[in-house]
Amino acid sequence: MLKKLLFALIFSLALNTYAQEEIITFKNDLKTSSSDIKEVIPIVNKKNNDLSIFFLDSKKIYGYLFDNNFKNTQQLALDFKGKQFEKLIGNSITDTNDYSMYFSNEKYSKFSSVNFSYKKNTATVIELELELKKEKFIETINYNNKFNLLTLSDKEPILNIYVFDDDANFKKHQINFTGITFYNKKSKEVTLNELLEKTIKIKENDLNSIDISSELSKLYVNDKELIFSFDHNKDTTQLVLIDLKTYEKQVRKLSKPFNDIVSKQKKSNSYINDQRLFTIVASKDQFTFACQDLTTGVLINKYAFTGEKNDSIKFKNSSIVQMGTVYKNYRELEQTKKFLQKINYGNVGISLFKMGDNYQIFLGGQHEYKATSGGMGMIRTPTGVQITGGTIGLQHFNPVINAFNLYSNTKTTYIKSLFNSNFEHVNVDMQRNAFDKIKSFEENKLKSKDLKTVFKYKDYYILGNYILETNQYRLRQFKN
Repeated sequence: MLKKLLFALIFSLALNTYAQEEIITFKNDLKTSSSDIKEVIPIVNKKNNDLSIFFLDSKKIYGYLFDNNFKNTQQLALDFKGKQFEKLIGNSITDTNDYSMYFSNEKYSKFSSVNFSYKKNTATVIELELELKKEKFIETINYNNKFNLLTLSDKEPILNIYVFDDDANFKKHQINFTGITFYNKKSKEVTLNELLEKTIKIKENDLNSIDISSELSKLYVNDKELIFSFDHNKDTTQLVLIDLKTYEKQVRKLSKPFNDIVSKQKKSNSYINDQRLFTIVASKDQFTFACQDLTTGVLINKYAFTGEKNDSIKFKNSSIVQMGTVYKNYRELEQTKKFLQKINYGNVGISLFKMGDNYQIFLGGQHEYKATSGGMGMIRTPTGVQITGGTIGLQHFNPVINAFNLYSNTKTTYIKSLFNSNFEHVNVDMQRNAFDKIKSFEENKLKSKDLKTVFKYKDYYILGNYILETNQYRLRQFKN
């Protein structure tokens, strides 16, 4: 009897734990056809925390608007044949609750806007008069609820930023880098164009995996500026900062604070967070990790170890983990030298975010990834893993789902470390982050993973699952 009571109590606690994570379940009442839903698109209004969720099938788009208490306030449907435009690349939101989604074809040569006006109860499709002649697509961003498209001129070092207004008209801003010298991995002088060949977008303090952060050219987006970081050169991190209000530019070159590692196999990379530059340099024999002030380059603190037999990694809070090997998905390495050897197969990288007052940091290197690209924007995908549940790529629009899939299917070797705001090592057990919790929930509680999406809302993450059998959509909350 006691065992039965204990089992019932544990089962009840487990149910309550998961029930607390559920935000809302609602039915797609607008859908009357037999066409299967192909994609789910969440759009968050960061000004008022409204949330609009769109469902796409082969014939229609269904839109549902929720307030910041997740109360459904309006809904609207539109006839739309998504085959015209293969990629969802961005969105914009007006002050009167008009939500626009921006699409392009695979070659970024044709563009359209799909506008949902919940106030007017209308939905329209607009063909955009935008031709990127002699320009290469780089990325898209959303700034102040406005859609921005970034390109680079073919033959000149000119960065172009197209800013779209509420009526899908655009204004072009050109930022000229003529006469500004950058350096490649061989320390030869190059223009900006060469370093921007492959660029990955990162939102500050979002969860990411080393598979993403190991890219040498990164674009960071925060509330006031764009920051391009280039780590092609092993001894210098080169930065381009662009004010999104004035479009004024700054170029900085910060020396990596450990040029004493002179090995030809030396690899280096960096990561930006909280106005700090975190840098990693590694060879098969040595490893150094440092934190600098992003503006001044002043060193805050650094840590190092070697691959010698008696040397250990004193600042790690986890085992040395190797993920995604051919014969075993998870294994732990005991020797520091093995760690150095493994991370030198590909690019090294850092991934970090703040949990309270501390930084949770992943340090290591990637291997065995599959890269796909469109234009100049580069998208990393884990081999054999489908990024979204549908047909429209969401990597530019919602990089969080790409980051989660790579985090869950990573092919990296890494350690985890915890540091306080003074960049001093904190020797405590690591807490599970939101991605860890979502991954565990999926493995243990979900019957179907079809049409899954993960996105950031306020200071937490939401896992959404579309239940095809009942045309219902369920949202669950996960916090770091």
